[in-house]
Amino acid sequence: MYNQLLVIKKFFPIISLTFVNVIGFSLLIPVFPHIVRLYVPEQYISIVYGLLLSSYSLFQFVGAPILGALSDKHGRKPLLILSQLGTTLSWVLFGFAYLTPNIPIFGLGLPIFVIILSRIVDGVTGGNVSVANAWVSDVTTPEERTKAFGLIGATFGIGFLIGPAIGGLSASAGAGYIGTVIVAFVISLLTLLQIGFMLPESLPIEKRVKSETISYWAEINILNKFKIFRNNLAVKKLLIVRLFIGIIFSAYTTIIILFIEKSFTLDALGIGLTLSFVGMFSIFNQAFLTPKFATKIGDKKTLYIGLAIISIGLSLIPLIPTTLYYGKIINIGFILFLFNAFFMNLGISLSLPTFKALLTKSVDETKQGIITGIDESLLALGNSFTPVIAGFLYSFAGVLTFLFFSTFLLIPFIFFKIRYKSAHL
Repeated sequence: MYNQLLVIKKFFPIISLTFVNVIGFSLLIPVFPHIVRLYVPEQYISIVYGLLLSSYSLFQFVGAPILGALSDKHGRKPLLILSQLGTTLSWVLFGFAYLTPNIPIFGLGLPIFVIILSRIVDGVTGGNVSVANAWVSDVTTPEERTKAFGLIGATFGIGFLIGPAIGGLSASAGAGYIGTVIVAFVISLLTLLQIGFMLPESLPIEKRVKSETISYWAEINILNKFKIFRNNLAVKKLLIVRLFIGIIFSAYTTIIILFIEKSFTLDALGIGLTLSFVGMFSIFNQAFLTPKFATKIGDKKTLYIGLAIISIGLSLIPLIPTTLYYGKIINIGFILFLFNAFFMNLGISLSLPTFKALLTKSVDETKQGIITGIDESLLALGNSFTPVIAGFLYSFAGVLTFLFFSTFLLIPFIFFKIRYKSAHL
């Protein structure tokens, strides 16, 4: 217990940054479907909802590697400040959408285009996660990283526990989604101040990249950056797995909100409280189960088990009977959904921290910013097109979309078996 407290103290600045940051974006999740419904015809809701999510990720894909490389040259703190400033300004733009007249353009309300613009601004400076991961790598030994990323994952879970509830409550308080936007702006501003006054720099000047200039095209061109690690087979395999994890995770998080809204007829507050309840699973899984698995069987096996659980969990969602009641009050389908959500969360909790630990252990300390930037760029690349595809498929195939994406995890391992005669990382 004492050792755990020492670890928390060591990582407190980045833990608090993660906590406040997660609240800032998770409070919007239960509100987003209802915002889209205000300005979009019913038949296009899932597609436009996916487009909103994709617009952020597409521009994060452009911004994250640049910010990661700049942090290797100029330090982590200045780039974290720049990133958070962009997020804060994006909420100001989002607020303007509320005041914009609902003029139809191509069948969609004008405010939707303002909201998309705000997501683009946030996305361009959305390298916060990659730089924060590099900060963690700077201050940990390779042996500490699984525990550190697990602790940050638990913090993410706590933030996700609180954020959606705040979003649902703020949207249900009478002011509509502008109330949620105001809360998000205040939280983002507090995060900006916290970075400026509380977060220490983690990268000493003597360890920074000494090159005079950074080629921005080279930073965006992921395929070119792969050449840095062309002789590192472990990194190549991990990054392929990361791309597929990103696609599946993005598809799941996109359509699961639409699934619970439609299947259980929940409003913004109901969705927020549901997501907050599910957030409790992350706290337990990330703080307790993930470290035990990683210590007992190692990072690689823990990653494999986590991916298998995700695939099974996705395939079970279409089997959930959403209209099965016990009496007139207890929805058995909703209870089964919560059980499956715990199962899915366990898979995610086992996979992500161990993946990050394996990846950062596979490169030397001078390449931490580059590899975490590539990692987040691959995630953003998956997120940049997956939500639109997932929303489009969900509008036609419904819950069978989950089954479609559950098969995706087999692809990289089949590729490894054929290309390298082995499915092992």
